Amino acid sequence: MLILLAGVTVIVLEAPERTPKAQGPSGGPVRVEKALKPVRLTARDEDAALRVASQFVSSAVARKNVDRSWSLAAQELRSGLTRHEWDQGRLPVSPFSVGKTSWKFDYADSQGVGWTVTLYPARRSPGAAPQDFQIGLHPLGLGTHRRWVVDYWQASPTGAAALSATPSGGGPVAATPKAKESRVWLLLPLALLSLIVLIPIALVGVSSYRGYRARALMRR
Repeated sequence: MLILLAGVTVIVLEAPERTPKAQGPSGGPVRVEKALKPVRLTARDEDAALRVASQFVSSAVARKNVDRSWSLAAQELRSGLTRHEWDQGRLPVSPFSVGKTSWKFDYADSQGVGWTVTLYPARRSPGAAPQDFQIGLHPLGLGTHRRWVVDYWQASPTGAAALSATPSGGGPVAATPKAKESRVWLLLPLALLSLIVLIPIALVGVSSYRGYRARALMRR
């Protein structure tokens, strides 16, 4: 029984988290989208897209000169909003007091590019923790009129910032207390396995002691 319990505990602790799949409407057909074709991102396009993404974070997310981010946002992102509402800060982007940033390239396909950016709070925001966000962009126009716009901004599904990421202009970031606490749970299976070994030894010891006492009484 203890062995089964230990095995179940190990499985529960080590099972990876899964992102739930999007469900279709009740009783209706589920739409299955085709896989997007990966493309090779040129250094020029990467620099241009990353520059726009950085400007968007510094403006829309940090809420500094928000009006400048209107032209950086795609129609999909600002849909339903007027220019006045956007300039007033009523945009579909949660504010964050941005200090430093760390960028990780995610993908480049036939529809655009994406990064995961870790935002580190400014020093004037005590108690705030770094957060991971995903940003997506796609190009508009051709030739000299080609430019990149942000069409996606959302908190990362993991919900936790990279523990070993190095923010731009800063040093390594220490692991968060939550990550340290998670290691303690890994000791639980070891404790259960130790009990599996120690309990039989204890039972044998008790049985031997009872036998010794019985023989001692018979000799009297």
